[in-house]
Amino acid sequence: MDPEENFYAAPEAEVLDAPREVGNAEAIRREHVLHESSIRSVGALFMLGGIITLLYGVFAAVVSFQTRNGAEQLVMLGLGGVGLALGAAMVAIGNGLRVLSPKAKIPGVVLSALSLVNLPCGTAVGAYAIYLLLSAKGTLIFSEEYKDVIAATPHVKARTPWYAWLALALVLGLIALGVLSGMRH
Repeated sequence: MDPEENFYAAPEAEVLDAPREVGNAEAIRREHVLHESSIRSVGALFMLGGIITLLYGVFAAVVSFQTRNGAEQLVMLGLGGVGLALGAAMVAIGNGLRVLSPKAKIPGVVLSALSLVNLPCGTAVGAYAIYLLLSAKGTLIFSEEYKDVIAATPHVKARTPWYAWLALALVLGLIALGVLSGMRH
């Protein structure tokens, strides 16, 4: 028995799942937080598009059962199945991008490339998403080292610039104006 041993001291244990030390983590996070936020936003857009596509798939499947023509029924059922599969994939990929999962990066690029043919909004969002995912910052954001940076800097948050809020207000105003003008006719 060691006379120096303190029986009342707290036990000591090695912590294996603690984040690795990251040099200058706050500076790295501040430099990449807007890019990270943009990737998460694209993931949210993909999820929203996936939900809409799922609803289309359900609608097409329901319509297929109400159609009496056998060929039309098969076409609508096929469209419904494609809508359901594509919608589920979009939701899964969008969720992966929201949580910055490295497994969602390549499927996100493929989905972004497919959206390029959807003029004009899909082209703009798809091109921007491809840039976000394949740029040097995007590569770092999906790395294990950046996960440690996020864990070390939970207090660093992205701030939306004033001009982004202004653009959002303008878009919502135009949508409201379109809805109101459509209701008058």
